[in-house]
Amino acid sequence: MVRAPIVTLLSLVLVACGGGAAAPTPTPRPSATPQPTTLAAALEAARLEEGVPGVAAAILQDGRVVFEGAAGHAVLPDRLTRPSTLYCLASVSKMATAALVLRLVEERRASLDDPLSRYVPYLPNADRISVRLLLEHRSGLQDYLAVQDVLRKLDDPDHVWTRDEVLRAITRANFEPGARYQYSNTNYVALGAVVEQAARMPVDEAFRRLVLAPLGLRDCHYAFDAAVAPDIAHGYRYEAGRYTDTFPPDGRVPTSIWGPVWTDGGLVCNARDTAGWTDGTLGGRLLRAEALAEMTRFDADGYGLGVALSNGSNGRPVWGHSGSWDGYRTESWYDPERRLTLAVLTNGDGPGDPSSDIWLRLDAAYARGLR
Repeated sequence: MVRAPIVTLLSLVLVACGGGAAAPTPTPRPSATPQPTTLAAALEAARLEEGVPGVAAAILQDGRVVFEGAAGHAVLPDRLTRPSTLYCLASVSKMATAALVLRLVEERRASLDDPLSRYVPYLPNADRISVRLLLEHRSGLQDYLAVQDVLRKLDDPDHVWTRDEVLRAITRANFEPGARYQYSNTNYVALGAVVEQAARMPVDEAFRRLVLAPLGLRDCHYAFDAAVAPDIAHGYRYEAGRYTDTFPPDGRVPTSIWGPVWTDGGLVCNARDTAGWTDGTLGGRLLRAEALAEMTRFDADGYGLGVALSNGSNGRPVWGHSGSWDGYRTESWYDPERRLTLAVLTNGDGPGDPSSDIWLRLDAAYARGLR
């Protein structure tokens, strides 16, 4: 399992609330099944076809919520997902972290040219790695998911993580800083240290003040909050032909999927607010034009500053991020031509790419003119 982005296709999707029993394993619909006549039915049909326990989605245009909805289960067998249900965003979190870093740059509390040694001096090549190279995945730092000691501890749902523990496990670089692109989750864990030292406050508080509050949002959390923990959909890992709950039997949230250490993938959020900060950031309502231009200046690998470049199903370019981590698949993409943002969050990680497939099915339903 990785927190790496999954390039997908984006098109306008309107989703309504839905329910119904969740299939524990994928159960394709017979080809003779009538086509859905509403988007709510299309969402549920796509969920059942993919076999994922639950899905939530939201779409915004120019900051206005066009639709939000949910279908299936947050927790099997009897807790339905709702539009307000929180999901682990996996690598979609990287785009949020990048937006926060750029807000600090705008306020001149940090610079894209700052050396990493200013914040985490003990990492390899820290004096030659800039904040920009971290955002671009061009630092050369080893991915912590390649470190066996870290992987072993990720299996403990109660392990108390610290950022320093994760970063001190990185003992080598894979190549010289700036030499090439290589996706590494370590880059974005290190950016958490940049945020906290530059902002002089915890990551969660900085994100609320500098990203959520200006956009009128509130239902996203980097830091653990016992009050909202029950609202998080359980992740379901697909193994040996069936889904397995990644949460312990008592339902407590594993420390590996949520927390301020994981500025690479540990943000939890509902679909509406995921689409909200994506739309606000990439639509130009959060960042100044200069910062947004920096963020969306894509290299030959199709990556900017915490943002990936892909093509929508209509062939137009879209900006955003995807994620996959321990029972979750997530997507949040912005179409700059139509000024549309769509976020799709699922709590089943296979087989295949269910969040993208559901997205495409809903796109087809929208293209047929369903409402």
